[in-house]
Amino acid sequence: MDTGSSNLWGIDNNCDLDACNGYPISDYTRHKFITNASSTFHAEAKSYEIQYGSGLCVGYLVTDTISFAGINISKLEFGVTTYLDDVFGYWPMDGIFGLGWPSIAVDNVNISEGGDAGVITFGGFDDDHCESDVDYVPLSAETYWQFTIDGYSICSHKCQKKAQAISDTGTSWIGAPQQVIDNVVDATGADYDFFQDIYTVPCNNMDTFPPFNVTIN
Repeated sequence: MDTGSSNLWGIDNNCDLDACNGYPISDYTRHKFITNASSTFHAEAKSYEIQYGSGLCVGYLVTDTISFAGINISKLEFGVTTYLDDVFGYWPMDGIFGLGWPSIAVDNVNISEGGDAGVITFGGFDDDHCESDVDYVPLSAETYWQFTIDGYSICSHKCQKKAQAISDTGTSWIGAPQQVIDNVVDATGADYDFFQDIYTVPCNNMDTFPPFNVTIN
């Protein structure tokens, strides 16, 4: 489930690349799409190419009947992938279900490596991590799941200037303008990783770091 993209695709059963089969380190057995096993499958004379932040995905478009949460959708257009960059082979996945808005879909087709991370709840309420009172904010653009934040604070660094933020389940990183990152680094002593082009902090002393507060609505 990826709120940062808008395309649905699965892996072609005929793709025998390591990235398509999945590496043993992913500890997951892939489920590929077998085109000739469906009586409603129809291949279209159209290819697609999606460049994600982590790698490239290439394939062709098809239509078929899709069932999800008890709902059947006939003649839904989606992608069947025939090439994946190597990085996809390390993840326990069969494809990507894009939940972004149609405006960022490739070709107008509308449809982390583990560890602790954030939680997103679909069609329900998260009693474990949320209080009973819920406030809603409008989207600021029908592209990504984008909204306005009113400011942030960490230690002595404070900013009350409005800015745009995106909620993206397809990444485990937090990205921000350089000035914000500099403030976080100053407050946490984060180290820069030149190979991955990111700042990191040790996980074994996370409890000692100051809270990073973001104000919404």
